[in-house]
Amino acid sequence: MEPVISNYSFSKYIPAYHEIRQFLEQQRIFQVVAEVFGMPVAEPSPLRLADAMPKQAPMWQQIVQRYGLLPYSMEQLIGASWQFADAVFGYGGSPQDTVVSTVKARRFGFSECVDTEEMFVRQLTELQAARILPR
Repeated sequence: MEPVISNYSFSKYIPAYHEIRQFLEQQRIFQVVAEVFGMPVAEPSPLRLADAMPKQAPMWQQIVQRYGLLPYSMEQLIGASWQFADAVFGYGGSPQDTVVSTVKARRFGFSECVDTEEMFVRQLTELQAARILPR
Protein backbone atom coordinates (compact mmCIF):
# COMPACT_ATOMS: atom_id res chain seq x y z
CA MET A 1 0.00 0.00 0.00
CA GLU A 2 2.64 2.53 -1.01
CA PRO A 3 1.49 5.95 -2.20
CA VAL A 4 2.60 7.20 -5.58
CA ILE A 5 5.34 9.74 -5.16
CA SER A 6 4.97 12.80 -7.35
CA ASN A 7 7.71 14.62 -9.19
CA TYR A 8 9.24 17.66 -7.48
CA SER A 9 9.78 20.73 -9.66
CA PHE A 10 12.08 22.46 -7.17
CA SER A 11 14.54 19.58 -6.93
CA LYS A 12 16.65 20.59 -9.92
CA TYR A 13 17.97 23.60 -8.01
CA ILE A 14 19.33 21.74 -5.00
CA PRO A 15 21.43 18.59 -5.57
CA ALA A 16 20.82 17.12 -2.09
CA TYR A 17 17.08 17.59 -2.50
CA HIS A 18 17.35 15.93 -5.90
CA GLU A 19 19.04 12.91 -4.30
CA ILE A 20 16.22 12.61 -1.76
CA ARG A 21 13.65 12.86 -4.57
CA GLN A 22 15.45 10.16 -6.54
CA PHE A 23 15.61 8.00 -3.45
CA LEU A 24 11.85 8.25 -2.99
CA GLU A 25 11.01 7.96 -6.68
CA GLN A 26 12.97 4.75 -6.92
CA GLN A 27 10.98 3.51 -3.94
CA ARG A 28 14.11 2.26 -2.26
CA ILE A 29 12.72 3.09 1.15
CA PHE A 30 9.76 0.80 0.50
CA GLN A 31 12.17 -1.98 -0.50
CA VAL A 32 14.14 -1.49 2.73
CA VAL A 33 10.99 -1.64 4.86
CA ALA A 34 9.75 -4.70 2.96
CA GLU A 35 13.08 -6.45 3.57
CA VAL A 36 12.82 -5.84 7.33
CA PHE A 37 9.43 -7.56 7.33
CA GLY A 38 10.30 -10.22 4.74
CA MET A 39 7.63 -9.01 2.34
CA PRO A 40 7.56 -8.26 -1.40
CA VAL A 41 7.09 -4.70 -2.63
CA ALA A 42 3.89 -4.09 -4.57
CA GLU A 43 3.51 -1.73 -7.50
CA PRO A 44 2.59 1.79 -6.36
CA SER A 45 -1.04 2.83 -6.41
CA PRO A 46 -2.66 6.07 -5.25
CA LEU A 47 -4.03 5.71 -1.75
CA ARG A 48 -4.94 8.32 0.83
CA LEU A 49 -3.48 6.79 3.99
CA ALA A 50 -5.55 9.00 6.31
CA ASP A 51 -8.70 7.37 4.89
CA ALA A 52 -7.51 3.83 4.20
CA MET A 53 -5.37 2.94 7.19
CA PRO A 54 -7.79 3.60 10.08
CA LYS A 55 -10.10 1.07 8.42
CA GLN A 56 -7.32 -1.50 8.94
CA ALA A 57 -7.38 -1.13 12.74
CA PRO A 58 -9.20 -4.48 13.23
CA MET A 59 -6.56 -6.20 11.08
CA TRP A 60 -3.83 -4.59 13.21
CA GLN A 61 -5.46 -6.06 16.33
CA GLN A 62 -5.38 -9.50 14.66
CA ILE A 63 -1.67 -9.01 13.93
CA VAL A 64 -1.07 -8.01 17.57
CA GLN A 65 -2.77 -11.22 18.72
CA ARG A 66 -1.14 -13.48 16.14
CA TYR A 67 2.42 -12.31 16.86
CA GLY A 68 2.05 -11.72 20.60
CA LEU A 69 2.81 -8.02 20.31
CA LEU A 70 2.31 -5.45 23.03
CA PRO A 71 -1.36 -4.41 22.99
CA TYR A 72 -1.04 -0.99 21.38
CA SER A 73 -3.80 0.11 19.04
CA MET A 74 -2.95 1.52 15.64
CA GLU A 75 -4.20 4.90 16.87
CA GLN A 76 -1.79 4.77 19.83
CA LEU A 77 1.14 3.97 17.56
CA ILE A 78 0.36 6.18 14.58
CA GLY A 79 -1.87 9.04 15.72
CA ALA A 80 -2.15 11.66 12.95
CA SER A 81 0.93 10.41 11.10
CA TRP A 82 -1.18 9.16 8.19
CA GLN A 83 -2.10 12.77 7.37
CA PHE A 84 1.55 13.75 7.56
CA ALA A 85 2.54 10.91 5.22
CA ASP A 86 -0.17 11.95 2.76
CA ALA A 87 1.25 15.48 2.73
CA VAL A 88 4.86 14.33 2.39
CA PHE A 89 4.08 11.93 -0.45
CA GLY A 90 1.84 14.48 -2.16
CA TYR A 91 -1.38 12.50 -2.24
CA GLY A 92 -3.91 14.50 -4.23
CA GLY A 93 -1.28 16.90 -5.58
CA SER A 94 2.39 17.68 -5.46
CA PRO A 95 4.26 17.65 -2.17
CA GLN A 96 5.15 21.07 -0.89
CA ASP A 97 8.62 22.16 -1.94
CA THR A 98 10.56 22.68 1.25
CA VAL A 99 14.11 23.77 1.79
CA VAL A 100 15.54 22.86 5.15
CA SER A 101 18.89 24.26 6.14
CA THR A 102 21.07 22.31 8.54
CA VAL A 103 23.46 25.23 9.07
CA LYS A 104 21.94 26.35 12.37
CA ALA A 105 21.92 22.81 13.73
CA ARG A 106 25.56 22.33 12.73
CA ARG A 107 26.51 25.60 14.42
CA PHE A 108 25.06 24.18 17.63
CA GLY A 109 27.14 21.02 17.32
CA PHE A 110 24.73 18.66 15.56
CA SER A 111 27.01 17.60 12.74
CA GLU A 112 26.39 13.87 12.46
CA CYS A 113 24.88 12.41 9.32
CA VAL A 114 22.37 9.57 9.50
CA ASP A 115 21.86 7.24 6.56
CA THR A 116 18.12 7.04 5.89
CA GLU A 117 18.07 3.34 5.04
CA GLU A 118 20.18 2.40 8.06
CA MET A 119 17.96 4.53 10.31
CA PHE A 120 14.79 2.83 9.06
CA VAL A 121 16.27 -0.64 9.52
CA ARG A 122 17.53 0.20 13.01
CA GLN A 123 14.24 1.77 14.15
CA LEU A 124 12.06 -0.99 12.71
CA THR A 125 14.20 -3.81 14.13
CA GLU A 126 14.21 -2.09 17.54
CA LEU A 127 10.40 -1.94 17.40
CA GLN A 128 10.36 -5.61 16.44
CA ALA A 129 12.65 -6.49 19.37
CA ALA A 130 10.35 -4.52 21.69
CA ARG A 131 7.37 -6.57 20.38
CA ILE A 132 5.62 -3.48 19.00
CA LEU A 133 5.95 -4.62 15.37
CA PRO A 134 5.95 -8.21 14.08
CA ARG A 135 9.08 -9.90 12.74
